[in-house]
Amino acid sequence: MSLLPQGRDEPSAAETSGARPEAPPARLTLQIAYEASDLKQHLLTWQALAERAIEPNVFYEPVPFLVGMECLEEPPPALAVLVYAQDERNGHDEMVGFVPFGLVEGSPFGKLQRFELYQHHNSFLCTPLIDPRYLAPVVDLVLDWIASAPQGVAVFDLPIMNETGPVWRALRQGLASKGLAQRSLLKIERALFLRRDSAEAHLRRCVGAKKRKELRRQRRRLAERGALEFRSFAPGDNIDRWTEQFMKVEASGWKGESDYAFDSEPDRRRYFRRLLRETAENGMLIMQALTLDDRPIALKCSLRSAAQPHAAFAFKIAFDEDYARYSPGVQLEIDNIRQLYEFDPPIDWMDSCAMPDHSMINGLWRDRRPIVGVACAGRDLLSRSQLGLRALFKG
Repeated sequence: MSLLPQGRDEPSAAETSGARPEAPPARLTLQIAYEASDLKQHLLTWQALAERAIEPNVFYEPVPFLVGMECLEEPPPALAVLVYAQDERNGHDEMVGFVPFGLVEGSPFGKLQRFELYQHHNSFLCTPLIDPRYLAPVVDLVLDWIASAPQGVAVFDLPIMNETGPVWRALRQGLASKGLAQRSLLKIERALFLRRDSAEAHLRRCVGAKKRKELRRQRRRLAERGALEFRSFAPGDNIDRWTEQFMKVEASGWKGESDYAFDSEPDRRRYFRRLLRETAENGMLIMQALTLDDRPIALKCSLRSAAQPHAAFAFKIAFDEDYARYSPGVQLEIDNIRQLYEFDPPIDWMDSCAMPDHSMINGLWRDRRPIVGVACAGRDLLSRSQLGLRALFKG
């Protein structure tokens, strides 16, 4: 699949000032897609929506989303809610909302089914893609659909969303205005890279003088052991070789021992290989390595939005634990920070997608992205009772 990135380089006026572009007169309709083959029929208008979306979410863009849906053995999305606007002046249809859900069997005793915004173990944001011109009406339509208890399911999880973003604000306002019950599921902060003045100013701001001196010492000692080099994936490089090197390094450490590595399961290997291949083909992959005598001792891969290339999301990092005393992961992250200031078009921000207690990235990226999630249900007593059970059993 090849989707050429044609997004903007800078945040939209809607993101920076709160202004909303005016929507043309249109009639909104809701469609449901149940299979990957259904979604592929909407591919062009889906990609066009991703380019306009008021908040970028690389995990809901066509390439990463379909790779996960088709490769992983986790339950696939039960459905994707697609909102279309038909321009009343010319009859033209365009997708203005992409809101995918998975059907989850929950507690107690596996009897309480719920829909949740689609995620798997390697997707780290669930913000729907919504056209800024139609933010309020799309949210209104989707919440009415939720309140109708589709397929007899009354409880919906809306997890892992940017608390400061316009989509979450619109959802919160919509839930309140419609009287839908809700319960908090998640409230955390995770590290965020924001492009400011320069890489060196960033490092001085985040890393104390004593720590910088120690890292320089470790790097010199590492360089004494062989030819130390920072490398970055470039068009024309052998992506399969990069992929296999990453999986080998990752599997050699604790993730391999705990069966969390991509190489631990056939579907994970299939997913990772295809994801890196297709994101590389579409200009979405940022992959870096720190090598010693041509042997990778630390690797990192991040995903850049194809639709809005000013936005990026850190994805995975791995390092050779035999070199742990030299902090190869930290050394590579410092190289990554320097490179983030060199991209053209520039990357304005990168979501770490890390756990809130990730000490390494928290020390190097000092800005934070607040992440929230809620469960919600309809207005009737039965729905509210089920929501109460969901709040008790958050797994």
